[in-house]
Amino acid sequence: MSLESILASLDGAALLRAAAFALLGGIGGALYFASVWRSAKALAAGARLTKQFAPILLRFILMGLLLGLAARQGAGPLLATAAGVLMGRVAVLRRAREASS
Repeated sequence: MSLESILASLDGAALLRAAAFALLGGIGGALYFASVWRSAKALAAGARLTKQFAPILLRFILMGLLLGLAARQGAGPLLATAAGVLMGRVAVLRRAREASS
């Protein structure tokens, strides 16, 4: 099965659905990694780990729910969501790099 045949089998609704899950994953990933960045900065500044426990737990739960929702919709939405999460990570890392320079 070639890439052309896979792309030919997709209709407009499937592409729109994949784009929606990718966008949802991008937003979720950006929020997740922004929270990681904020927690890391707080811990490096001397904040107690117990104070960071709630945000850490909350972001794990929310990411699990997001990926679980996508997984229940099938492999395509799950892959699109995961790709969106990676795009969100890239965006947060770029912003963090610009802020630190």
